[in-house]
Amino acid sequence: TGINRDAIFSDGTQSYVTPCEPMAYDHITLRCRTAKNDVDEVCLIDEVGAHRMEKLRTDELFDYYQIMKTLREDTYTYHYQLK
Repeated sequence: TGINRDAIFSDGTQSYVTPCEPMAYDHITLRCRTAKNDVDEVCLIDEVGAHRMEKLRTDELFDYYQIMKTLREDTYTYHYQLK
């Protein structure tokens, strides 16, 4: 079977972006949730390239991945790639 798409989650709240309203040059932490043991790797893709995310923790249902970045500008465009 494929990836459980219903379990994938990330949003702009403080649980998934810290600080939740970052400014240019802030250090930020981004998080993504997947179903437990559902993917081998989560990468953050931005203008620089692909950055492998660290598995932060696992609970009964989900795995949580995170990465820390330093913003260059007020606007930061990214997406996640799950394998």
